Amino acid sequence: MPADSASSTVVSGSHPVPVTGWGRTAPTAARLIRPRTYEEAAAAVRACGARGGIARGLG
Repeated sequence: MPADSASSTVVSGSHPVPVTGWGRTAPTAARLIRPRTYEEAAAAVRACGARGGIARGLG
């Protein structure tokens, strides 16, 4: 997965996984992060860079 030109920071414990849209269209790679604490989640958000991130969870 190419590094984002705005930020090449990789959060510890993240790893690339393939993701797709509805109907398994437009496959791409994303970094999966599973923070265990509030501090890890906050660090992941700060490390998103200019392209941002998509949070998913229990709700």
